[in-house]
Amino acid sequence: MKRFQKILRSIGIRQRMQFGFLLLPLLMMLIVLFVYYQMSSDMILEKNAKDLSQSLEIAQAALYHKTSQMEQTMQDVLQEEILYDCLVAQEPMSREDIKELERKHSALLERNAFSFFDEQKRLLYQDGKYYAEDLHDEEKVHWSFDTEHKQISLSSALKRNGKVLGYICIGYNEDVFHNMFQKEEKNEERLLFLCDEQGNYLLGDDAMRNYNFSSNKDKIKLDNTMYYQKQLKAKDFNWNLVALAQEEYVMKDVQSFRNMLFLNVLVVILVESIFSMMIYKSIYDPTHNLVVSMRKAKESNFRHGFVEDHGNDELHELSENFNELLVKADDLLEKVKSEQEQTRQTQIQLLQAQINPHFLFNTLNTLRYLAILNEDAPVSEGISALSRLLRNTIVDKQEYVSIAEEIHNVQDYIVIQKLRYGDLFETEYIVDKGVEDYRILKFLLQPIVENSILHAFREDGLHQKLTLRIYKKENCLMVVIGDNGKGFSIEKQMEKRSRLSNIGIKNIQERISLMYGKPYDMKIESEEGKGTMVTLCLPLKKGVDEDV
Repeated sequence: MKRFQKILRSIGIRQRMQFGFLLLPLLMMLIVLFVYYQMSSDMILEKNAKDLSQSLEIAQAALYHKTSQMEQTMQDVLQEEILYDCLVAQEPMSREDIKELERKHSALLERNAFSFFDEQKRLLYQDGKYYAEDLHDEEKVHWSFDTEHKQISLSSALKRNGKVLGYICIGYNEDVFHNMFQKEEKNEERLLFLCDEQGNYLLGDDAMRNYNFSSNKDKIKLDNTMYYQKQLKAKDFNWNLVALAQEEYVMKDVQSFRNMLFLNVLVVILVESIFSMMIYKSIYDPTHNLVVSMRKAKESNFRHGFVEDHGNDELHELSENFNELLVKADDLLEKVKSEQEQTRQTQIQLLQAQINPHFLFNTLNTLRYLAILNEDAPVSEGISALSRLLRNTIVDKQEYVSIAEEIHNVQDYIVIQKLRYGDLFETEYIVDKGVEDYRILKFLLQPIVENSILHAFREDGLHQKLTLRIYKKENCLMVVIGDNGKGFSIEKQMEKRSRLSNIGIKNIQERISLMYGKPYDMKIESEEGKGTMVTLCLPLKKGVDEDV
């Protein structure tokens, strides 16, 4: 699938749309029509088999009716006293006796031959020719077929009290069965005939006399002609009714249906092609216009690449959005040009402003030297600490610093605060080995220390202490800043969140959330009269973008 998609992406959208709108529906239609054609062919063959079976059933009923009628005629003739009197007198039957039998039994008029024998099988009467092979003593009627002379014969023994007195044979021309085997005008390619148990032809269609039909396969081949075959056993006889239909005749219906189907396919393809081209044009034209407009926008002013689309579909919406995008892009371009000009002006101002920090640091150094000359060490140290803090703030633009550098910043800030508070509190630093090189955001700890100094300690307090603890825990750098000062209620402090003293703490929280994200955060614990502890959970970093 991916390979096919890759091949499609290697050609233009126009060719892909033509392929999609024309070839794919056509291919799907041909597949559906092929399946439908196969199903219809199967239905036609099934109908042919059903028609053959129906013809056989009709022929079976007609054959049973006719043979029963002929056997009943034989039984009725055997009961005539005329025959018994002739046998007793050992005299041949007269023509008048035959006419009397025909008068009583009109079915004899269909006969082709009539023969009468005594018990010694001597001929007492005969009209026509009798082609039976032998005379039988059974009480039942014996049937024989002479295909050469097209005659069907019935013979039976005449008995009284179980003793054979003579024999009667009645011959019929096979035309008496003509109606049941006659071809229908619309089905001249269908053949219906009768065979014996071994598949030898008995009667029906002369064209089948020289073939054997012992095989009951659905299809047989006779003289290079294929036939569909159905067989049905005759009722009360060891005969088989056989029905054949030429394959060529059966397939005519299939071919006619195929031709009609293909004609319909051509019409559908033509209609589908027209509609596909219309749909294709409705999609490709606005898409092409959009591409042309994009090229114009790329080569010249954005506003020269506007798309004109008067439709009411998704492509129209896309074109409108593209036009709006061009307007916004043009506005943004003008805005960028304006901002670049402002940036140039700002850079000039920054270059001028570099003179001010230089003057400030020279002034601080002068004051520090004066303090040293006056032997005022605290003031000298405070000025040095302030100078370093200002240098880290104004001059150094790095966003991240090492733990060691951040501790130095805290120490410089405490030196400055000592000038005001003196020995009001003491500071303890507990830093585990190996964590000095980890990097954190610059000036992340100073606001917390400032908050403790300004709000936690009393001027009359004793043994007041500020503790800074840094250590590594699992995958976090833990920074804990605690004091044993006044403490406060967390609930009350939440209500005073807008106070200026909370700005530094809020700034730290926002910086941690913005730069580190979850799960890193700041936790504050405090209790009135016992002090406050602020815990920072920070990622382990040895570089600005390198996680350890």
